[in-house]
Parts: sequence; structure tokens; C-alpha cells
Amino acid sequence: FQALAIAVCSDRRWMGDWALRVPEALALQEGAKLLIVPVSFLLVFRLNRAAVRFYDARAAFGSVIHVCRVLASQAVAYGAQNVEARDDMCRWVVAFPVATRNYLRAEAPDVGRELAGVLSPDESAALQRAEVQPLLCLDRMRRAALAAARSNAADAEAVSAAALRS
Repeated sequence: FQALAIAVCSDRRWMGDWALRVPEALALQEGAKLLIVPVSFLLVFRLNRAAVRFYDARAAFGSVIHVCRVLASQAVAYGAQNVEARDDMCRWVVAFPVATRNYLRAEAPDVGRELAGVLSPDESAALQRAEVQPLLCLDRMRRAALAAARSNAADAEAVSAAALRS
């Protein structure tokens, strides 16, 4: 089929001045054949690199989830004397991965609907308005941890003071 198309296109009786010059057409075809291999390798390596970056990002976000679980369990263990601060800490730990995902994707979905039952409507609205949502979550976690540490009447004063110094 390709040979017939070249023959028809190169015949000046049918194509006139638009007729292909056969040596030029063949040279273009040979040039394209030479470029197929390098372009294919570039495409394969580019796709491979994108896949590696995707799996690296998944692993990094998995470690964020792991750290959030550890932080929540430590908040439960060390914040037992102040239930309100402990619960605040755990709620903001749950909100942190959602806020981080929204920030990395540059999306602004309805946080109030996503975190319904975790954050109050006022807290959800504050999170929605925040320019950098993960920083707001970290700030609220810091406040809850500080409130839990300052209200610790169960430990001796020396232990509580050492916790506030670190």
C-alpha cells in the first residue's frame, strides 16, 4: 500500500507540481526510521521515571500516615490527664493527612464534608480558609500538646517542668 501511494504521489501526470520526489520521500522515511529507536527509549525512560516518582511519593505519604498514628497513640498515652486536649490533638492529627493531600494537589474540596464528625464546623471553616492547611493543623496540634503538658497535675513538678523545657 505504501509503495502504491508513493508511486501515485510521484507521478507528475496525476499530481502535477505537487508530485513527491521519490528520493526525498525515501530519505524522509529513512530519517524517521532512524529516530524511532531513540525516541522510543526516551519515552520509555520518561514513563519509568514518572512511575518511580509516583511510588516514591506513595511511600513518603505512607510514612506521613505512620507518623500520624504514632503521634495519636502518644497523645492518648501522655495526655490522659487532660481529655479535652488529648481529643483536640487526635482530631487535628486525623485532619493533617487530609490537609496535606489538599495542599499537595492544590485542591480545595469541601473540608467540612470530608472531616464531618472529626472537626467542628468552625474548625472546618478555619481549615478551609487557611492558605497552607497543613500548617494550621500543626499549629493546632502544638496548642493541644502544650495545653496537655501544662495541665499535667499527675506528674511531679520536676517531670512536668522537664517536659516543658524540651
